[in-house]
Amino acid sequence: MTRCLKVLGQRSVVIYKTVTGATAIGVAVYASSGGVQALNKTTTLSGGQIASFISDGYIQLDIADILNGTLDGWYDLVITVTGGAYAGIDSDAGFGYTVDVTNKLYSRITVINPVSPTFSVSQVFHTAKMLLDEMNMLENLSVPVRAYQFDKRMLILKEILGYG
Repeated sequence: MTRCLKVLGQRSVVIYKTVTGATAIGVAVYASSGGVQALNKTTTLSGGQIASFISDGYIQLDIADILNGTLDGWYDLVITVTGGAYAGIDSDAGFGYTVDVTNKLYSRITVINPVSPTFSVSQVFHTAKMLLDEMNMLENLSVPVRAYQFDKRMLILKEILGYG
């Protein structure tokens, strides 16, 4: 089984997987929306990356190296390992990319003045922050409908923020 987590700042992704004796590893990233997957980009790991992956049990890849464009959405990873005891195709991993919606949410929240005598964080912003946190936590869970759950929260969040 493969697990995938974004690094804080969402500039890279860490992929955890046991691979021993692998001679080649390919990572295909699919944009997943409404139950439909569309190939975004395929990346083949270098010899040094494969060696690091084998010894460490994980590899960190820059988002820019595995995605064409950086659009908010759910991305499924299909990892193909050639050679070794764990050879084969694994499609359990995925991650939600939320940079744009995070920027939009925080740009609105930061206009709130906490020193103001009428300071309060509206329920709308609180709800939006909770939705964003849930979207970012979905990649940590092994649930069969992660992409669907991510998309539903994204639609609600976009409605709250008034875009998209």
